[in-house]
Amino acid sequence: MPRKGTRGSLSRQGPSPGTRAATRSRSRANQIATESLVEAAVGEEDTSRDEIEDMNESVIDESVEETPSKLANKSPTKKKRKARHKSVVLVTGDKSLFDIVRDGSTSLSAVVNGWIDSYEADRNFAALELIQFIVHCSGCQGEVTIDMLHDDMTECIMTLTEKFSGGIYPLLSHSPAFRGLKANVSEFVDRLMAECHRRGVLFDEWLVTTVMMPWVTTLSASQVRPFRHTATLVALKMTTALATILTVIEQEIEKSQVQLGTETRKSKSRRGSRKLETLEGMVEELKEHSEELKEMIQQLVTSVFTHRYRDVKPEIRALCMSEIGQWMDKSRSSFVRDEYLRYLGWCLHDTSPAVRLCVLQSLLTVYSNSVNGDNLKLFTSRFKARIVAMTTDKDDNVAQHAVMLAEKMLE
Repeated sequence: MPRKGTRGSLSRQGPSPGTRAATRSRSRANQIATESLVEAAVGEEDTSRDEIEDMNESVIDESVEETPSKLANKSPTKKKRKARHKSVVLVTGDKSLFDIVRDGSTSLSAVVNGWIDSYEADRNFAALELIQFIVHCSGCQGEVTIDMLHDDMTECIMTLTEKFSGGIYPLLSHSPAFRGLKANVSEFVDRLMAECHRRGVLFDEWLVTTVMMPWVTTLSASQVRPFRHTATLVALKMTTALATILTVIEQEIEKSQVQLGTETRKSKSRRGSRKLETLEGMVEELKEHSEELKEMIQQLVTSVFTHRYRDVKPEIRALCMSEIGQWMDKSRSSFVRDEYLRYLGWCLHDTSPAVRLCVLQSLLTVYSNSVNGDNLKLFTSRFKARIVAMTTDKDDNVAQHAVMLAEKMLE
């Protein structure tokens, strides 16, 4: 659980010079955040009066969701260690990882393999470059230091917030320089997760669970929209990649269990004891990896998706609706279930045509797979009336897709 702040235990004496300096720093950070498209995320959780006062009402539109990362809310009275700005030699040479992925002139497969080589040589500096990449994708020019990987994440993000210059951030920019950024970032994350799995890095209990997930979950709950949008994209693409890997592992488990059963049924004279032990060990390891993946996916869904699917910005909500359709396509056994289908049903009523369109497109993918039929019965009975009503939606594209979905449901 996040640690509670110590504000309520302070005496009524006047603020110390250190406290006044901290207050001025927070005020300055809040002012810059406001000028840099700061917008509060929608949430059902309550924010205490003291927390709202600390964040300064000038940057709050509505109550802010509690930061999901366990690392994000350390005691505010803890003194921040003096940052040691160590020089970093980027694994990608003169260009930053962000520049290479943005340009798209280099094979992303080669970039990912080069980064993993660097990670295996020095995981701290490689992880630093990866987090810097995410920060740069949001349009922030702040420098991520080695200390930030271990310091209070809330203070680190406040420091980075001061480096925003304002204006349109890369994911929303129509500039030729950022035209393919979203697609390139999505492909990079997908290849990174797949290659980390292939090379045994995915389950090292550090890169994904200790570095990437805490950073993206914390940034995805930020009041600063560029941080929130970019981190949500990375988190959702991570989930899609992990769901794909989970399906592969489940298939490997099934195949290995068949082989194990065949070997077990052999007579003792024909049974290879060493092969039997190997198969048993393989099945056990695969099952452990399957459980680890399910935990990672569940944490990302709980910490990011369940908050951002109702974000104040329609582009973030639309992103969530598009990606959940991908999850259902990649891992139907895990996601084509009522507990996930309901999010699509609820968002059929979204005020944004773009979001409603993404919902219908995801549902078309799900209904196009006949294997999903039994799992869709409850959803169909609950939401078919709404889908039929959407055939006369004021947005022509939405109405067209609603007609296509209604026809698919009748097949």
